[in-house]
Formats: sequence, structure tokens, C-alpha cells
Amino acid sequence: MKLCLKISVVAIVAALTFSMIGCSNPNGFSYQNVSISLTEFCNYSCSAIAYDPNNPGVWEIAQTEYFFTATAYNAPQNFTWALYPTENLSEPAPYPTGSGIPVGEASAGPQDGYLDANPNESGNTVIYYPVNAPVYSGAALVQAQNFQYTITYTQQTLSVQGVPSITTISTPATGIPQGDVLLAVSVPSNPGNPAQTYTYYQLMELMGGRNVYLSPSNPTTPAGLTNSVVTVPHGTSFQFYGGEVGNGNCTTAASCALNAPGYQTINSIDNTVVWEVGSTQSTAVVGGNSTYGTISTTGLYTAPSEIPVGSAPQACVVIAADTLLTTSKYAFITIN
Repeated sequence: MKLCLKISVVAIVAALTFSMIGCSNPNGFSYQNVSISLTEFCNYSCSAIAYDPNNPGVWEIAQTEYFFTATAYNAPQNFTWALYPTENLSEPAPYPTGSGIPVGEASAGPQDGYLDANPNESGNTVIYYPVNAPVYSGAALVQAQNFQYTITYTQQTLSVQGVPSITTISTPATGIPQGDVLLAVSVPSNPGNPAQTYTYYQLMELMGGRNVYLSPSNPTTPAGLTNSVVTVPHGTSFQFYGGEVGNGNCTTAASCALNAPGYQTINSIDNTVVWEVGSTQSTAVVGGNSTYGTISTTGLYTAPSEIPVGSAPQACVVIAADTLLTTSKYAFITIN
């Protein structure tokens, strides 16, 4: 494969080296303080990886191929790569009570992209092919919500005398946010137990390919389905969860969409969306009305005090990325 790397790209590679440094020669295989450093570069005219300014240690990546190279310290260069959520997941049975998780998707891939070993490189290099910012549901969402890992990054500070100091920070995390993909690379960490490994995790936000998610929601295939996905007694409330991914970071609390328990907000790139209610998708209005119910900017739907006249479903909740409904999902509701 022909790589057209420029000097600026080489500089980026040097700047984007993240590691947990051990205290022994990497060729000694002491298995003490095992660590992994990860570098990346992109081919041709791609955009360089950058940090999410609101979430240290999280990469923002564009929709182009990236090369990831790992180096192990104090352990053999025997790497295993993985993406999470994993593909070909089995649906949980039964689903957790009260989770509000829609059933219908048994696999995360290919929406979280592909990893491919590069035959022209050593075994410590893989190519990652991202796709649009992913939206997880079903088994993929269950794994994403409950996955536990550690985000590791370095932070440079200046002392009173102006001397730079680099500190390695490791932050435990639970949950892979909507729109994010978790890259994992592992090496053996115990010569007496091949199953024991050390894993370095890198959380990546996929920029571009804007998408919205809503839970619960009607399936979009086949198109035009109007079956009710939830029943709400009149005069009561129901919490919907949703947001937008792939369109940059939320910079303030007011600009971030609500993600209630189970929809992790850590390292989230969710942005505000428009919530609408009406009898149909085409007649829904922002915030709803007294006839079909109202909905807050955080997705809290309140059914009307009286049941609307008409056949079920009597209301439709729409979540949209903008008022033109260019990107949206919907949920039909039965009010009883």
C-alpha cells in the first residue's frame, strides 16, 4: 500500500502517542508494570485525530481509514485487537426489567466500523475503517451501557518555575456513549497464565454522518409502521431517551441532550434535538399540545388529561436533529 505521508503527518504521529510507561526495558519481558502505547496516522488527505476538548483522552475521528500501531512494554509484542460493542451479540432473554431498551438489533457491526490487519506491516499495526456515527440498540446497547474500562491519557502541566511536567491519568469509565466506538488492544501479562492480559482502551468519537437515536422507538424497516411501542395512561408521564451524534461536542450543560440512567453521559457527544408531539409525524409540533400530550426538552412526555378521540395509537413523539426533520426518529403511543 502506497502511503503518501507528509512531514505534518509525522509530527501528528509524534504528538499523538499515548502510553502508560513501565519501568523496565520493553525487550526484557519482566511482566512488571506492563503497558501499551498507541500511535496513529491517517493516509492521504485525511483529517488528523484530535482530542475532544471537553473529554480528555477521547479521540475525535473522521470517516476515513486510520492506521493504529501498538508497542508493548515489559511484555511480548503479541497483540490482540478488538472493537466494542462487539459484533454478533445474542439478544438477552429476558431483557432487564424497566430498561426501556428496544428489541430488534442483534449486532453492533458494521456500524462501529472494521479492523483489518495490514499484511505489509508488523503484527502490531491494524487499519480501522470507520462508518457513520453509530447508534446502538438491542444487545449492542446492553453491552455498550454496561461495558467497564479505563481511559488513559497524558496531561502536561507547568510548575511555578515554568518547567513542564507530564502526568499519566487513568480514569475508570462505564458505558460506551452513542456515537462512540471503543478500541481495545491486549498483550499477555503473565507468562504462567496465557489467558491473563493487559488491555489498553481508546474511546473514539466518530464525527460526521449525523444521526439521532430515540428509545423506545418504532422500527424504520419496513417504512411507515404505526404500531404503538408504549402505552401511557392519560394524565401520567413517560420518559423517552434520545439525542444526536456525529455533529460535534456539546460544550455546555444546556447544549447536551438528556441521557438518563443506562444512557451514559460520560464522554458524550450528544447535542440538543427538537422534541415534537402530534397525532402523526407530519402534524407533530414542537413541545406538543393539550390534545395529544406535551414533551419537555429532555424527552419527558406527559399524556393529556383526557384520552384523545380516535383509534390507537393516539399520539406520535418525534425526535429530530433540526426543525426541518431532515434527521429524525419517531414513536407511536397509545393513551388509555
